[in-house]
Amino acid sequence: MILIAYGHGLAASQLAGLRWRQVDLMRGTLRLDGAMGTWRVQPLSGAELLALRALRAQAHPVYVFASERDGPLSPAGFRKLLERSRVLAGIGFPVHPQMLRHACRMRLAGDGATPAAIRDYLGLKNGRR
Repeated sequence: MILIAYGHGLAASQLAGLRWRQVDLMRGTLRLDGAMGTWRVQPLSGAELLALRALRAQAHPVYVFASERDGPLSPAGFRKLLERSRVLAGIGFPVHPQMLRHACRMRLAGDGATPAAIRDYLGLKNGRR
């Protein structure tokens, strides 16, 4: 979940609502909602494809990331998972899902993406979602 959230700059609510119909493992793409009812398609990295293929074999039939109760993971559930991961990794400061989105934005900027391209990639309108 962390890899996908960081790689695609997903908000916790986007990650929690991600459905298998949005994932094309054959083409290696992820279809995400964009600004004003549009869709955007992003390529999946090799590491993301491997992780998603492994997850697909045992996953919920509809949701990519399901809760232990066999329903969609909630944004709060992702925040709790991120907190447990922070503790296990020995990170000494609080982390939250928005940090992954910001890190994605900074990675894109560091790679030379224009502000407009970053907005499009993150599905933002007028610079914010």
